[in-house]
Amino acid sequence: LLLGLNADLGGTAVEGNGQWRLGSREAGSARINFAPLSFATLQQIWPAAEKAKPWPFSGLVAGNLVFRGTGLAPGKWDGSISVTRLEINPNWEQAATAPVRLALRNAGPVTMEFDHRSLRIRTARLIGQETNVEAEGTFTFASESPWDLRLKGAVNLELAREFAREVNATGIARLDANVRGALADPQLFGR
Repeated sequence: LLLGLNADLGGTAVEGNGQWRLGSREAGSARINFAPLSFATLQQIWPAAEKAKPWPFSGLVAGNLVFRGTGLAPGKWDGSISVTRLEINPNWEQAATAPVRLALRNAGPVTMEFDHRSLRIRTARLIGQETNVEAEGTFTFASESPWDLRLKGAVNLELAREFAREVNATGIARLDANVRGALADPQLFGR
């Protein structure tokens, strides 16, 4: 079975292709490419429970998704995600009083792998004004404590003010920390 996809998702072109052998134990695969997709569009298609509060950031993401597995067992598929463009900006309504507009973007592809158990960040480097952070680790699905991430680098603390108006911080922080814990209450450990 050969598959093709050409779609418009909130004004973003999504295209892909794949092939599977139906009734076979042989694996098939597919690739989906997405042009810059806004976080606003992503929030519109996010599960209803997450839509209640506006996300505290805006931006966009572009890249591709590759997945493979036996055609009749999608729960056993695995794959990879490569983000070629990522931009994260504070929600400008919340950050209107900030003196400097700070944002984050990727420096090189953000690469991840996934299966039915987890999503693993292999490489992620985000940069911004006086900010350079690398991340790697795992987010485990169906876990009470899904976060297991490591963050390392330098962060301009004015970013905090951009994303949360009640925070007042300046300077550069060196970061070598782990994020662990519950989905709604991740904990930061380290320095």
